[in-house]
Amino acid sequence: MATVTLDQRIAVLDQRVVGLDQRLVGLDQRVAGLDERVAVVDQRVAVMEADVANIRTTMATKTDIADLKTVIAEKEAAQIRWLLGIMLAAAVTMGVAVFKTFM
Repeated sequence: MATVTLDQRIAVLDQRVVGLDQRLVGLDQRVAGLDERVAVVDQRVAVMEADVANIRTTMATKTDIADLKTVIAEKEAAQIRWLLGIMLAAAVTMGVAVFKTFM
């Protein structure tokens, strides 16, 4: 059996520590990159929250929509009455014109 000396074990451990140090440096760089990305995402989320808050303040409610439907129905009824009145007036005028022509 080959015996491993204490110095050989320490050398192996030193190599492993150097390898871990290199990995930690790489990990620190990756974490720094993630921190930057998270900061960008936080800014974007803040902008989206402001936009949603603005949309909510200007968004129509159920009451607003119901009121609008009522106004549209009233205007439509008024328009139909005007149209029927004009048609009736035109029919009366045509009737008078025909009556005068043949009488």
